[in-house]
Amino acid sequence: MPTGIYERIKKVNYPKNRKSDYTNKYSIEDNGCWNWLGNLDYAGYSTSRTHRVFYKKYKGEIKEDEVIDHLCRNHRCINPNHLEAVSWAENARRGLQAKLTKGDVLKIRELKGKFTQKEIAIMFDINPCHVSRILNYKRWEVV
Repeated sequence: MPTGIYERIKKVNYPKNRKSDYTNKYSIEDNGCWNWLGNLDYAGYSTSRTHRVFYKKYKGEIKEDEVIDHLCRNHRCINPNHLEAVSWAENARRGLQAKLTKGDVLKIRELKGKFTQKEIAIMFDINPCHVSRILNYKRWEVV
């Protein structure tokens, strides 16, 4: 677990009365996402880690070794029904698999030997190490 990131998140001190902080700070979309309208960081998350606050408020505590996964893949979403506490490894695995479809994985395997792993990575907008893991059945083993 990357301790630097976790320690920064852990040290955030949330005010006791946050209700007024959230009034009219999110919009509810047709897909069910509650998009945060406040400040966002470089990765598209709320700068106050609002998704963690909403998860705690509606679903309970987050274990020390867990992070919040956005099941909808929308970093701005703070809908507790779209959030799940998971391990760092599970969150990373889900993020990559959400980007690729089963068809993409099959196509990547078809391209083996015709293109370099770097070229395949560019085609699918993924890291070359992910291409290697797919080709070696270390990711998407069952496809």
